Amino acid sequence: MKIKFSLIVLLVIFSLLISSTILFAQEQKLTKEEYQKQLIEWQQRENKAKAELNNCDNDLTQLKNQLEQLVKQIEDIKNQIYSILGTDQAGINNFISELQKFKNQLQGLVNLSKEDKWAQKDEIEGIQKKVEEMGKNKISKLPEAASVMNEIKALLGRILPLEPPIQIYVVVKGDYLWKIAGKKEIYGNPYQWIRIYTFNRDQIKDPDLIYPDQKFKIHKVVGDNEHLVAKGEWLSKIAGYARIYNDPFQWNKIYEANKSVIEDPNLIYPYMVLVIPRK
Repeated sequence: MKIKFSLIVLLVIFSLLISSTILFAQEQKLTKEEYQKQLIEWQQRENKAKAELNNCDNDLTQLKNQLEQLVKQIEDIKNQIYSILGTDQAGINNFISELQKFKNQLQGLVNLSKEDKWAQKDEIEGIQKKVEEMGKNKISKLPEAASVMNEIKALLGRILPLEPPIQIYVVVKGDYLWKIAGKKEIYGNPYQWIRIYTFNRDQIKDPDLIYPDQKFKIHKVVGDNEHLVAKGEWLSKIAGYARIYNDPFQWNKIYEANKSVIEDPNLIYPYMVLVIPRK
C-alpha cells in the first residue's frame, strides 16, 4: 500500500511539473519545438509511472492471494494438531490455565519453613499427583504447556521430599528423659518421655541411662511410616487402621519392626513412636 501511495503522489507531482513546464515555457518564451520535446518527456515519465503503479496493483493482488493461502494452511495445521490432541484451542487454554494455577500455588509454598511445608503436605502431594497425571496428556507436549510443566517440576524439586520437622535437643548434665519431656519447649508433659526414647532407639539402649552431649531428635509430628500410640490402643487395633494396613491380623509386622522397644506385644504404652513397615 505504501508503494501505491508513493506512485500516486509521483503522478500528482508529474502533473504539477507539466503544468509548471507550460508556465515556464510561457515565461521563458520557449520555442515550439523545445516545449513539445519537454512535454513528450514528461508524458513518457507519467506513462512509466502509471505502468509501475499498475504492476504494483498486480503484485499487491498476488501478495493478498498468497497471504490468504498461508492463513488457510495455518488453520489446516491447527486443525490437524487439534485432531491429534483430541481437543480444541479452548481445551488447550484451559489445560495451561490449570498448570499456571498449580505453579502459583507452589510458588507460595516453596519458601515456607520445613514445619509449614509439612503442614501443607496433603496440598503439595495433591498438586504433585495431579501434575503427574496431566503429564500423560498429549497437550503437555506443546511448547507452551511443556514450559510451565518444567517450571512446576523445578518448584517441586525445591519442596520435595517432605520430611516431618525434627527438633534437636542436646543433653546436659543432670538430664533424664522424664525431665526433658516435661520441659515447656519439648512436650511440657513428662509422661511423654517414652516418645523421646522410642524415637531415638538408635542412641538410647536403656531409658534410664542417657549422657551429656547426646543429641536427641524430638518427635513433633507423625511421619508416613510412623504411628504415635494413643491411650487405649493395641497392635492389632493399630494394624486395622485404614492409613496403616486396614487389616488387624498384620499386627505382627508392627511388632517385628519395633521389638527393640516392645518387650511384650500385648503391652504397649501411650506416646510410643512405632515404626510402620510398608513392605
